Amino acid sequence: MTIGIITVRNDAYHPNRRLKETAREKGCSLYWINPYHFRSEIVDGKLLINGLKAQELPDVVIPRQGALIGDSSLTLINQIQTLGIPLVNGLASILLSRNQFLSLQALAAADIPVLNTVFINRLESVQPAVEKLGGYPLIAKTVNSYQGKGVFLINSEKEADFVVQSSLDRAKGMLIQQFLQQQGRQDVRVFIIGGEITGAMQLLPREGDFRSNFSLNQQAFEINLTDEMKRIAVKAARTLSLEIAGVDLLIDIQGRVFVLEVNYSPGFKGLEATTGLNIAEKIIDYAISLKTNLKNHEN
Repeated sequence: MTIGIITVRNDAYHPNRRLKETAREKGCSLYWINPYHFRSEIVDGKLLINGLKAQELPDVVIPRQGALIGDSSLTLINQIQTLGIPLVNGLASILLSRNQFLSLQALAAADIPVLNTVFINRLESVQPAVEKLGGYPLIAKTVNSYQGKGVFLINSEKEADFVVQSSLDRAKGMLIQQFLQQQGRQDVRVFIIGGEITGAMQLLPREGDFRSNFSLNQQAFEINLTDEMKRIAVKAARTLSLEIAGVDLLIDIQGRVFVLEVNYSPGFKGLEATTGLNIAEKIIDYAISLKTNLKNHEN
């Protein structure tokens, strides 16, 4: 079996290295599909991928580019999907989850608790958003923020104007969001594969920082999820039609659970280190089962 990974990185990147090692252990071949090296084509009415012959197409493809995925990758993903190759995750779920406000819209419509959020696309909308959300402090973030980048804590009108003027892309917009004070708050990452929770960890912000991403502070520990956390995390992944998802939860001092965001291409270095779980193996096993189930259905 051949597995393709859509990525602009190589196996020096932890998730790629672990996936490649695990695929080899499972007797699978795995290769990188760089969207800038493979070209989608339509020739004589046939969909082709330049650089790959029909017999070389992978059995399953896992898109792994994250929030900054661009149109080049999306075009390639659609080409692969149209050719009938299984994707983990599919194009529609990627399009929804790559934009944080679009995903929050879908979650809220499904009665999943999310933080109060206002979408803006011009500087003049900042203060009305602040008033709607009850004043400072608040969070400002780009629609495709990742690993804590593009996320800002704003405490005043001056800070808000500076952040928005320097970071707002009017074509994409920006989020102004409720801020939960860190005292008594829990920041939790739940990893879901195939609708089932495969692991979870609580993240700790670095001293003096409001962000709790593992990539920023390397601080986390295993956590036993409550039934409510489990229910909300699984429902969030299902609502966005994500087969693999990293669901970020915030639990306030009163115990209320909110979905902060859902990542379609979550890293798992911290989760493996914290829990001892083999997340790479679970991803590869799921990809293998997806192709196996498809073959059985066809037969």
